[in-house]
Amino acid sequence: MDPQDPNSFRHRFSFVNGITYHEGEERNEAIVLCHGFPDLWYGWRYQIPFLVSKGYRVIVPDIRGYGQTEAPRCPPNSLHQYGYKNICKDLKEIMDQLKIQKAIFLGHDWGGAVAWRMCIHYPERVHAVISVCTPYFPPNDTFISAEALGEIFPNLQYQTYLSHPKAEIELDNEMESFFKRIYRTSKRKDLVKIFDGKSMTGVADEGIERSSLMTQKHIEEAGHWVMVEQTNQLHEYIEEFLENLKKITHKLLLTSDTEAPLFYQDSESDNEDDKKNEQLLRKL
Repeated sequence: MDPQDPNSFRHRFSFVNGITYHEGEERNEAIVLCHGFPDLWYGWRYQIPFLVSKGYRVIVPDIRGYGQTEAPRCPPNSLHQYGYKNICKDLKEIMDQLKIQKAIFLGHDWGGAVAWRMCIHYPERVHAVISVCTPYFPPNDTFISAEALGEIFPNLQYQTYLSHPKAEIELDNEMESFFKRIYRTSKRKDLVKIFDGKSMTGVADEGIERSSLMTQKHIEEAGHWVMVEQTNQLHEYIEEFLENLKKITHKLLLTSDTEAPLFYQDSESDNEDDKKNEQLLRKL
């Protein structure tokens, strides 16, 4: 597999949830890679051969509406076809067709949100979750429009911009500039503003407490496109996560009849917190 040559990867098409899906596939124990926006399966071009070299079966779809997967039209006020639940159903059906009972989900950007939602809609199909640049956020019982969401999180105002007819005209006229801004690096000179003067960079809420069942890693000197900017560092963290997942899964299977956990604490110390976490994991 050559990361610079898309044709060097294995490809397949499936009829899934009413549409034709395109996905890359390499074999062994399954990891499903979920890309975000604006991206394709090819955004994982460096991670695919890395994970295959570690013995995993890698499934890399173009998510519904992207790339070579179909983009079914729907009324402007009826976008359920592109909701998280329906995309999760797509992934579940792909797993069914490939006879995969359970998989690790690795997501980036909005693909990270899809990975987290798989834990809600199909928890029995999820072994573990690795999410790059996307923290977990719970479903909201109340619908929030893109405009209202942009007021709460200014870095998401691009969604409103892209829904306006003028976006198509402006981006067609400034295509090179658009992609330079979208795929900018973490260098200070590249922290440019886009979309009507609204910045696409945001500040995370530091007041949210992280569960002790979850591992968190930070990669320095990387922008949004961590998979390309800091490939080796990301691979190191992914490998560490997967190796610890194997250990804790093996330990749990030896001590109980439970299935593998969704999340785990990255710790080998034998303290009281670990014992409490282990008890919680057995309930998942």
